[in-house]
Amino acid sequence: MRTSLKQRAANNLKAAGVNKNELAEMLYAGLDGAASPDDVEKVRAWLQANPEEFTIFGELATQAHEKVVTCATTWVVEQERVKTRMHKLKDDLGYSSSNILEQMAITQVVLNWARLYFLENNL
Repeated sequence: MRTSLKQRAANNLKAAGVNKNELAEMLYAGLDGAASPDDVEKVRAWLQANPEEFTIFGELATQAHEKVVTCATTWVVEQERVKTRMHKLKDDLGYSSSNILEQMAITQVVLNWARLYFLENNL
């Protein structure tokens, strides 16, 4: 079974030895407009030291895929079926061997497929 985005973030933080609460405070300090220049520098330094970890709080494409699926149906079986099909479609289109621009296009094709699937099945 696939792990959720939130669970992957928690796992990545734990593996990196980062205190989740401290990092969350740094990252979310700016949400209410209270971020200080020091907060911004701390986040910037952390991201520069861990460039692969920018995804722990989610990539836009992954978040969009999750949002489309969870908003379109509350039936878990249907959600998992569609997620599985989305992953297969992504693989079939050669995502892993594609360059970054092709990956972006493939991601959008898969997202559009899911939107159209739910739209047509709910008419």
